[in-house]
Amino acid sequence: MAEIGRRRLEAQLNHATSGDISGGRHSQRQTMHPSLEYYLYVPNGWTQTTLLVIMTTGDGDKLKEAFRPFADKQGISILSPIFPREDGNYSFLHHNGIRYDELLLQMVHEARTENVSIVGDKFLLYGFGAAAQFVNRFTFLHASKLLGVSMGDPTNVTQLDDELDWPLGTKNCNMKKELEIDDLKQLQVHLFIATNTVKTSCTMHLPNELDLLEQSLNSQGVVTRKSIIPAESTEEEKCWYAVMNFFADAMKISNSLTT
Repeated sequence: MAEIGRRRLEAQLNHATSGDISGGRHSQRQTMHPSLEYYLYVPNGWTQTTLLVIMTTGDGDKLKEAFRPFADKQGISILSPIFPREDGNYSFLHHNGIRYDELLLQMVHEARTENVSIVGDKFLLYGFGAAAQFVNRFTFLHASKLLGVSMGDPTNVTQLDDELDWPLGTKNCNMKKELEIDDLKQLQVHLFIATNTVKTSCTMHLPNELDLLEQSLNSQGVVTRKSIIPAESTEEEKCWYAVMNFFADAMKISNSLTT
Protein backbone atom coordinates (compact mmCIF):
# COMPACT_ATOMS: atom_id res chain seq x y z
CA MET A 1 0.00 0.00 0.00
CA ALA A 2 1.26 3.49 -0.79
CA GLU A 3 2.82 5.14 2.25
CA ILE A 4 0.54 8.15 1.91
CA GLY A 5 -2.48 5.88 2.21
CA ARG A 6 -1.04 4.07 5.23
CA ARG A 7 -0.28 7.29 7.10
CA ARG A 8 -3.77 8.59 6.54
CA LEU A 9 -5.42 5.37 7.55
CA GLU A 10 -3.43 5.23 10.76
CA ALA A 11 -4.04 8.90 11.54
CA GLN A 12 -5.67 9.74 14.85
CA LEU A 13 -9.46 9.71 14.60
CA ASN A 14 -10.77 13.22 15.11
CA HIS A 15 -14.44 12.42 14.81
CA ALA A 16 -16.62 9.43 15.59
CA THR A 17 -20.33 9.00 16.15
CA SER A 18 -22.14 5.90 17.26
CA GLY A 19 -25.51 4.77 18.48
CA ASP A 20 -28.16 2.07 18.43
CA ILE A 21 -30.68 1.94 15.60
CA SER A 22 -32.91 -0.62 13.90
CA GLY A 23 -31.94 -3.42 16.26
CA GLY A 24 -28.21 -2.88 15.87
CA ARG A 25 -25.40 -0.44 16.46
CA HIS A 26 -23.88 1.91 13.96
CA SER A 27 -20.89 4.19 13.82
CA GLN A 28 -19.45 6.70 11.42
CA ARG A 29 -15.74 7.34 11.66
CA GLN A 30 -13.73 10.08 10.11
CA THR A 31 -10.00 10.65 10.01
CA MET A 32 -8.14 13.79 8.99
CA HIS A 33 -8.71 12.87 5.34
CA PRO A 34 -12.29 12.70 4.02
CA SER A 35 -11.56 9.63 1.91
CA LEU A 36 -11.18 7.61 5.09
CA GLU A 37 -14.61 8.23 6.52
CA TYR A 38 -16.79 5.15 6.62
CA TYR A 39 -20.07 3.97 8.07
CA LEU A 40 -20.45 0.66 9.89
CA TYR A 41 -23.64 -1.08 11.03
CA VAL A 42 -23.52 -4.25 13.13
CA PRO A 43 -26.87 -5.96 13.86
CA ASN A 44 -27.71 -7.11 17.38
CA GLY A 45 -28.55 -10.71 18.20
CA TRP A 46 -25.90 -12.30 15.99
CA THR A 47 -22.68 -13.84 17.30
CA GLN A 48 -21.42 -14.21 13.73
CA THR A 49 -22.13 -11.88 10.82
CA THR A 50 -21.02 -11.67 7.20
CA LEU A 51 -19.67 -8.33 6.00
CA LEU A 52 -21.39 -6.47 3.16
CA VAL A 53 -19.55 -3.48 1.69
CA ILE A 54 -21.82 -0.96 -0.02
CA MET A 55 -20.20 1.53 -2.36
CA THR A 56 -22.45 4.57 -2.74
CA THR A 57 -22.64 7.44 -5.21
CA GLY A 58 -23.92 9.91 -2.62
CA ASP A 59 -24.18 9.97 1.15
CA GLY A 60 -26.06 6.69 0.84
CA ASP A 61 -28.42 7.33 3.77
CA LYS A 62 -31.52 5.99 1.98
CA LEU A 63 -29.62 2.93 0.77
CA LYS A 64 -28.21 2.11 4.20
CA GLU A 65 -31.62 2.52 5.83
CA ALA A 66 -33.19 0.21 3.26
CA PHE A 67 -30.56 -2.49 3.81
CA ARG A 68 -30.70 -2.48 7.63
CA PRO A 69 -33.78 -4.76 7.94
CA PHE A 70 -32.13 -7.14 5.46
CA ALA A 71 -28.95 -7.03 7.55
CA ASP A 72 -30.90 -7.72 10.75
CA LYS A 73 -32.64 -10.73 9.17
CA GLN A 74 -29.64 -12.25 7.40
CA GLY A 75 -26.93 -11.55 9.97
CA ILE A 76 -25.02 -9.05 7.89
CA SER A 77 -22.82 -6.17 9.02
CA ILE A 78 -22.72 -3.22 6.61
CA LEU A 79 -19.62 -1.16 5.86
CA SER A 80 -19.92 1.82 3.53
CA PRO A 81 -16.80 3.85 2.64
CA ILE A 82 -17.29 7.53 1.91
CA PHE A 83 -14.76 8.32 -0.80
CA PRO A 84 -14.50 11.66 -2.67
CA ARG A 85 -17.14 11.68 -5.38
CA GLU A 86 -16.76 15.04 -7.09
CA ASP A 87 -15.32 13.52 -10.26
CA GLY A 88 -15.70 9.79 -9.66
CA ASN A 89 -11.97 9.16 -10.06
CA TYR A 90 -11.98 6.77 -7.09
CA SER A 91 -13.79 4.30 -9.38
CA PHE A 92 -10.52 3.80 -11.30
CA LEU A 93 -8.98 2.52 -8.00
CA HIS A 94 -5.91 4.78 -8.25
CA HIS A 95 -5.93 8.59 -8.25
CA ASN A 96 -3.50 11.26 -7.03
CA GLY A 97 -1.26 8.66 -5.41
CA ILE A 98 -4.10 7.03 -3.47
CA ARG A 99 -5.05 3.39 -4.00
CA TYR A 100 -8.72 3.31 -3.10
CA ASP A 101 -8.92 -0.47 -3.41
CA GLU A 102 -6.24 -0.84 -0.75
CA LEU A 103 -7.90 1.75 1.47
CA LEU A 104 -11.10 -0.28 1.33
CA LEU A 105 -9.25 -3.43 2.33
CA GLN A 106 -7.74 -1.57 5.29
CA MET A 107 -11.21 -0.41 6.38
CA VAL A 108 -12.50 -3.98 6.14
CA HIS A 109 -9.55 -5.18 8.24
CA GLU A 110 -10.21 -2.52 10.86
CA ALA A 111 -13.92 -3.37 11.03
CA ARG A 112 -13.15 -7.06 11.53
CA THR A 113 -10.48 -6.36 14.13
CA GLU A 114 -12.76 -4.15 16.22
CA ASN A 115 -15.93 -6.27 15.88
CA VAL A 116 -15.54 -9.93 16.80
CA SER A 117 -18.96 -10.80 15.37
CA ILE A 118 -17.75 -10.04 11.82
CA VAL A 119 -16.34 -13.37 10.70
CA GLY A 120 -14.96 -14.94 7.55
CA ASP A 121 -12.15 -13.84 5.29
CA LYS A 122 -14.44 -12.79 2.42
CA PHE A 123 -17.10 -10.11 2.04
CA LEU A 124 -20.02 -9.14 -0.20
CA LEU A 125 -19.68 -6.04 -2.39
CA TYR A 126 -22.31 -3.85 -4.06
CA GLY A 127 -22.23 -0.76 -6.27
CA PHE A 128 -24.51 1.13 -8.67
CA GLY A 129 -23.53 3.55 -11.45
CA ALA A 130 -20.07 5.00 -10.84
CA ALA A 131 -19.80 2.86 -7.71
CA ALA A 132 -20.39 -0.22 -9.89
CA GLN A 133 -17.31 0.74 -11.90
CA PHE A 134 -15.27 0.57 -8.70
CA VAL A 135 -16.79 -2.83 -7.92
CA ASN A 136 -15.99 -4.01 -11.47
CA ARG A 137 -12.29 -3.14 -11.23
CA PHE A 138 -11.88 -4.08 -7.57
CA THR A 139 -13.29 -7.52 -8.34
CA PHE A 140 -10.69 -8.22 -11.02
CA LEU A 141 -7.85 -7.44 -8.60
CA HIS A 142 -9.24 -8.85 -5.35
CA ALA A 143 -11.63 -11.68 -6.24
CA SER A 144 -10.07 -13.86 -3.53
CA LYS A 145 -11.38 -11.43 -0.91
CA LEU A 146 -14.96 -11.61 -2.14
CA LEU A 147 -17.93 -13.86 -1.45
CA GLY A 148 -20.22 -12.28 -4.04
CA VAL A 149 -20.54 -9.03 -6.00
CA SER A 150 -23.51 -7.13 -7.39
CA MET A 151 -23.13 -4.23 -9.83
CA GLY A 152 -25.81 -2.23 -11.57
CA ASP A 153 -25.85 0.23 -14.47
CA PRO A 154 -22.07 0.73 -14.75
CA THR A 155 -21.50 3.41 -17.39
CA ASN A 156 -17.86 2.64 -18.24
CA VAL A 157 -16.89 -0.95 -17.62
CA THR A 158 -13.54 -2.69 -17.64
CA GLN A 159 -13.82 -5.85 -19.69
CA LEU A 160 -11.97 -9.04 -18.85
CA ASP A 161 -10.00 -8.69 -22.08
CA ASP A 162 -6.20 -8.66 -22.23
CA GLU A 163 -6.23 -7.15 -25.72
CA LEU A 164 -7.78 -3.88 -24.53
CA ASP A 165 -5.73 -1.39 -22.53
CA TRP A 166 -6.75 -0.52 -18.98
CA PRO A 167 -9.31 0.70 -18.04
CA LEU A 168 -11.29 -0.50 -21.09
CA GLY A 169 -9.68 -3.92 -20.67
CA THR A 170 -7.04 -5.59 -18.52
CA LYS A 171 -3.98 -5.05 -20.72
CA ASN A 172 -1.25 -2.90 -19.14
CA CYS A 173 -3.05 -2.74 -15.81
CA ASN A 174 -0.40 -0.87 -13.84
CA MET A 175 -1.66 -1.69 -10.36
CA LYS A 176 1.39 -3.68 -9.28
CA LYS A 177 -0.88 -6.64 -8.66
CA GLU A 178 -1.85 -9.65 -10.73
CA LEU A 179 -5.46 -10.13 -11.75
CA GLU A 180 -7.12 -12.91 -9.74
CA ILE A 181 -8.73 -14.74 -12.65
CA ASP A 182 -8.89 -18.20 -11.05
CA ASP A 183 -10.64 -16.79 -7.98
CA LEU A 184 -12.91 -14.74 -10.22
CA LYS A 185 -14.14 -17.94 -11.88
CA GLN A 186 -15.29 -19.19 -8.46
CA LEU A 187 -17.04 -15.94 -7.55
CA GLN A 188 -20.79 -15.33 -7.59
CA VAL A 189 -21.43 -12.32 -9.82
CA HIS A 190 -24.68 -10.37 -10.23
CA LEU A 191 -25.22 -7.83 -13.02
CA PHE A 192 -28.37 -5.74 -13.37
CA ILE A 193 -29.76 -2.84 -15.35
CA ALA A 194 -32.79 -0.57 -15.13
CA THR A 195 -34.55 -1.00 -18.48
CA ASN A 196 -36.75 2.11 -18.51
CA THR A 197 -33.75 4.38 -18.94
CA VAL A 198 -34.63 7.12 -21.42
CA LYS A 199 -32.66 6.37 -24.58
CA THR A 200 -30.90 9.66 -25.18
CA SER A 201 -27.47 10.12 -26.72
CA CYS A 202 -26.07 10.12 -23.17
CA THR A 203 -27.70 6.88 -22.06
CA MET A 204 -27.81 4.67 -25.14
CA HIS A 205 -24.56 3.03 -24.03
CA LEU A 206 -25.89 1.62 -20.76
CA PRO A 207 -27.23 -1.76 -21.96
CA ASN A 208 -24.24 -2.23 -24.27
CA GLU A 209 -21.76 -1.61 -21.44
CA LEU A 210 -23.37 -4.22 -19.22
CA ASP A 211 -23.59 -6.68 -22.10
CA LEU A 212 -19.90 -6.16 -22.90
CA LEU A 213 -18.96 -6.86 -19.29
CA GLU A 214 -21.18 -9.93 -19.14
CA GLN A 215 -19.82 -11.33 -22.40
CA SER A 216 -16.20 -10.78 -21.39
CA LEU A 217 -16.77 -12.52 -18.05
CA ASN A 218 -18.65 -15.45 -19.58
CA SER A 219 -15.98 -15.93 -22.24
CA GLN A 220 -13.40 -16.46 -19.48
CA GLY A 221 -15.52 -18.99 -17.61
CA VAL A 222 -17.09 -16.61 -15.08
CA VAL A 223 -20.74 -17.48 -14.45
CA THR A 224 -22.99 -14.43 -14.03
CA ARG A 225 -26.54 -13.83 -12.91
CA LYS A 226 -28.34 -11.01 -14.70
CA SER A 227 -31.43 -9.03 -13.70
CA ILE A 228 -33.34 -6.67 -15.99
CA ILE A 229 -35.42 -4.41 -13.76
CA PRO A 230 -38.30 -2.13 -14.84
CA ALA A 231 -37.01 1.18 -13.48
CA GLU A 232 -35.33 4.39 -14.55
CA SER A 233 -31.57 4.68 -14.20
CA THR A 234 -32.15 7.24 -11.42
CA GLU A 235 -34.34 4.82 -9.45
CA GLU A 236 -31.68 2.70 -7.82
CA GLU A 237 -33.98 1.91 -4.92
CA LYS A 238 -36.27 -0.11 -7.21
CA CYS A 239 -33.35 -2.46 -7.87
CA TRP A 240 -32.42 -3.20 -4.28
CA TYR A 241 -34.79 -6.15 -3.90
CA ALA A 242 -32.88 -7.99 -6.66
CA VAL A 243 -29.58 -7.18 -4.96
CA MET A 244 -30.80 -8.45 -1.59
CA ASN A 245 -32.18 -11.64 -3.15
CA PHE A 246 -28.83 -12.27 -4.84
CA PHE A 247 -26.84 -11.76 -1.64
CA ALA A 248 -29.21 -14.01 0.32
CA ASP A 249 -28.69 -16.73 -2.29
CA ALA A 250 -24.93 -16.15 -2.33
CA MET A 251 -24.77 -16.68 1.43
CA LYS A 252 -26.85 -19.87 1.18
CA ILE A 253 -24.54 -21.26 -1.51
CA SER A 254 -21.46 -20.33 0.50
CA ASN A 255 -22.86 -21.94 3.65
CA SER A 256 -23.74 -25.12 1.76
CA LEU A 257 -20.16 -25.40 0.52
CA THR A 258 -18.67 -25.04 3.99
CA THR A 259 -20.98 -27.44 5.84
